[in-house]
Amino acid sequence: MKKRLLLYGVALMSFAFMLEARKQPACELHITPEWKDLDTEAHAKEFGGKWILAATFVIKRRDKEFIRLEEIDLAWHGEEIERLTASLFRKELHRDLLPVEESLVCDGTWNRKNQILQLRFEEKEYLQPTTIYCLVLTVPDDLEKQLRKGHFDILPESLPYQLQPAVEKKNLRISMLASSNIRPARKHRLTHLS
Repeated sequence: MKKRLLLYGVALMSFAFMLEARKQPACELHITPEWKDLDTEAHAKEFGGKWILAATFVIKRRDKEFIRLEEIDLAWHGEEIERLTASLFRKELHRDLLPVEESLVCDGTWNRKNQILQLRFEEKEYLQPTTIYCLVLTVPDDLEKQLRKGHFDILPESLPYQLQPAVEKKNLRISMLASSNIRPARKHRLTHLS
C-alpha cells in the first residue's frame, strides 16, 4: 500500500511538472520587419525623407493582469547613424495602418552615443488581449543604404517583466536587409489548375 501511495505521489508530481512546463507565458511578442513606403515623392522631399513602415509589433496577452507598457528601446547594429527620426503608431486589428495624430503613441528619441532608438510612451498604455504597434522611420535617401545593411535588437530591460522572457527567448530582431528582400509567397501548384 505504501509503495502504491508513493507511486501515485510521484505520478502526480510528474503530471504537475509537465503541466507547468507546458504553461504558456503571460505575454507573447512577435516582430515583423517590413520596408513599406508610406509616402509620395513630393511629400518625402518636403519633409526630408520617406516615411517607411519598418516593423510591426504584435503583443498577445494571455492572462487578465493589467500590463503597462511605457517604453520600447531598440539597439542599432550596423554602421553608426548620426540622426534617426522615428514614430510609433497604434494599429487596430484587421485594419491598415493610419499614421495620423490620433494613433500616434510617441515619437522616438535617437541616442547617438549608444546607437539606441528610445520609444518612450507619452501616455500610459495598457496592453489589450492583442496590441499592435507600427514603427515608422523617416528615411532620407542618404540613410537608406545604411539602414538596409544593419538591424535593430529589442532591449528586453525596457519592457515590463511579463514581456521580457518572450524577448530573451526569441532574440527578437528587426532586420532591414531581410525585409528588403522579401519575395511574394509562392502559390501552391494546385491553385494553377484550370
